[in-house]
Amino acid sequence: MSKGVKIFLVILSLCGVAVVGAGVAGVMWFKANFKDIEAGMKEGIAEAETFAASTDQHGCEQEALRRVGPCSELDPICSAKVALFLSACLHHAEPTPGLCDGVPAKDELLRSAAWVREQCAEPGEARTANRCALVYQARQAYCQEAPSDATEPAPAED
Repeated sequence: MSKGVKIFLVILSLCGVAVVGAGVAGVMWFKANFKDIEAGMKEGIAEAETFAASTDQHGCEQEALRRVGPCSELDPICSAKVALFLSACLHHAEPTPGLCDGVPAKDELLRSAAWVREQCAEPGEARTANRCALVYQARQAYCQEAPSDATEPAPAED
């Protein structure tokens, strides 16, 4: 075996060890922080439900855009909190007529990308970053899972 092949195999082995080590470290971190993560999720859902009681789905989306603004592009926890907030808020807020009109299915990749880019092209601090896509992807997920009449106002009771 040539020297070059041996060096390649050593480097490949070291990369494999690094990947396994990172995976083990990630699992250990998650286990150590699970209770805090779970508590944060419950708190975020409760906050979203409280916020939703005084607004409509459009208000939820605007609040999510406000919240995602300060999130760093490299902070998945912040982004996940905003996505969780928006999902819970959309499910509990007063329906906004037409919220899901024109929203493509998530599996329509090209249409989805174009739609998200169009939504994020509007002026505003949070809309100028990739973080904006998170908000509209959450709306897209809501619209895909919601019953077709979910965004229609409930009939008035007599």
